[in-house]
Amino acid sequence: FDSISTPVSCHYFLLFSAASVLAALETPAGTLVGAGMSIYLSDPSGTQWSTMTNGYDANACRALLQDDAGRLFAGSFDNGLYRSTDGAQSWSQVNDGLYGRTVTRLIVTSNGYIVAGLSQQGVFRSDVLGTPWTGPILPNRNMFALAESPWGDLFAGNYTILPGGVPDGHAWRSSDDGANWTPLDNGPIVSMVSGFVFPGPQQIICSTAWGINSVRTSSNNGDQWNLLAPGPGNEAYCITRNPQGDLFIGSEGHGVLRYNAASQSWTNLGLATLTQQFSIAVNSQGHVFVGNDGNVKGVYKSNANGDNLAPLNSFPSNYGYTILCLPNDDVYVGTLEKGIQYSNNGGSSWTTVNSGIPVSSCQILTLGPDGHLYAGVAGFGVYRSAQPVIAQTPGDIDGDGDVDAADADLFVNVILDIETMPIRVHRADLNADDVANGNDVGAMTNAILDF
Repeated sequence: FDSISTPVSCHYFLLFSAASVLAALETPAGTLVGAGMSIYLSDPSGTQWSTMTNGYDANACRALLQDDAGRLFAGSFDNGLYRSTDGAQSWSQVNDGLYGRTVTRLIVTSNGYIVAGLSQQGVFRSDVLGTPWTGPILPNRNMFALAESPWGDLFAGNYTILPGGVPDGHAWRSSDDGANWTPLDNGPIVSMVSGFVFPGPQQIICSTAWGINSVRTSSNNGDQWNLLAPGPGNEAYCITRNPQGDLFIGSEGHGVLRYNAASQSWTNLGLATLTQQFSIAVNSQGHVFVGNDGNVKGVYKSNANGDNLAPLNSFPSNYGYTILCLPNDDVYVGTLEKGIQYSNNGGSSWTTVNSGIPVSSCQILTLGPDGHLYAGVAGFGVYRSAQPVIAQTPGDIDGDGDVDAADADLFVNVILDIETMPIRVHRADLNADDVANGNDVGAMTNAILDF
């Protein structure tokens, strides 16, 4: 993986106590530990601990690094990156774009814009060409859902509870690849809007939590909403739809539920004793994968449309934060502490594919129109796979699967700076030198002749 934004040994200290240890680093002064609510430093013997939060005004510290100059870096969950030049005695914020921030939701639009949702920091935006990040857009909101509709509009959902327990979760729509957003509030306001699926033109199904019911529908692009009846009656942390129109939602303490489109009825598929389900994915064979948040095996699978869910015992983590099934049925899973896991055999075996990412906590995965895998990671922004995971056709500028006169016209327009859509500019860079210009003409000519 490449960022678009020396292993250390481990010791067990009996005298250290914190709610959760998220990162550890050995330094000349002692062991530095990032925990759920603070940063701690031990003396060289590990018997005495001190809180090291002067200037560090974030919550969880998810990552710790030290560079060759001895400077320390702490990646927080909610407030970006911090640096210390005095051995953790004091910290200062050093955010640049998304570097130092935890990305919890992520999409790459069909036009090539990268839209990242953050915890408490709204939405940031870049593109596949590496344009500097802009944001925050929708500031001070905890983003919990991002999706692109087949007609090109983007939809976002946030999770916010105001003082006094007042819900402030909204669905949002953007018609310009995430640059501007409009709230869609013609319906009950909830605390969390958690996901979107699109059954037909201008049709949206939206999952919510901590409000009235959990699934809403719209037939006019989100301008008005209705409750899906009959409803499951509990919160929904994620939603997925299979090609037959059946819906799957994950919850907290209520398990996985399936809505049968034909009978318009709900079935509880189990896993009710598990903590939370934040991700559900369906592959081309209709196999259902469910990601869990701790306590038990991280990924469950069903070969029968959600029935008979069973743990994938070979999966190395108890956390399946995000699951992505590719068109070829390869599966990628982001975990809390085992990085990104990959399976090319339906989950029978797994390989860690985290090279180039400085931390082992991946919150979200998505596939870009350039065929690359994009990952939002804890404390260090967004990374892109060094190579495409889906093969691309050289010269296919419009992305329709062939190379023809339309692609030749688009290529010329890119070279003349008439066509500026990021994904088309990216595809016109056939020699991969990060710029589309006259040096790509020979490769484009060959692509047309060879197709």
